[in-house]
Amino acid sequence: AIPFFQEFTELEKTSLSNRAKNLFTLSSLNQANKWLAGQEADRFGENTESTVIAYWRQVSEVIPDWQKLMLGATTAGDLRKETVHAHGVMLQAFGVLGARLIKAKPDGWAESLAPLAEINWSKRNAQLWRPRVMGARGMDGSVKSVHLAANVLIGAVGLPLNEKEQANEDDYLASLAEEKVVA
Repeated sequence: AIPFFQEFTELEKTSLSNRAKNLFTLSSLNQANKWLAGQEADRFGENTESTVIAYWRQVSEVIPDWQKLMLGATTAGDLRKETVHAHGVMLQAFGVLGARLIKAKPDGWAESLAPLAEINWSKRNAQLWRPRVMGARGMDGSVKSVHLAANVLIGAVGLPLNEKEQANEDDYLASLAEEKVVA
């Protein structure tokens, strides 16, 4: 079991109120696990379950705000209001990252997560997060946003983007350039 997710996952509702004590819904965690372990939950063979547990445990330990939440130094509501990593789209992006990282570094993936602690997760970091995962009305949970967020994470841990990821990133950057021309 993963203490962080046991403590802060809503098991029944599919959405969270601003004052909810939970950070994620079970449905968003399930989606993230599909990205991580594959649709059939067998991406890592007989080690899939133990690998998935180890991965999420490591991620929960490397994100400083999640540790603050565990210690009671902040609230889930404050994290949802102020940060991007407190939303399902980022949880899914962590799943995408895990699948890529564990495949690339089967024996050294855990240490590779350390740079995630240095990312500026603030919603005010608009240059990085808007419109990548944030729209005019808040967080964007689209599959496109999951991939664009994962690209940030993949780069942060030192992996090169694969061809599809690079194409998504190039399209995203081109759309930003077009917006600047129009504006």
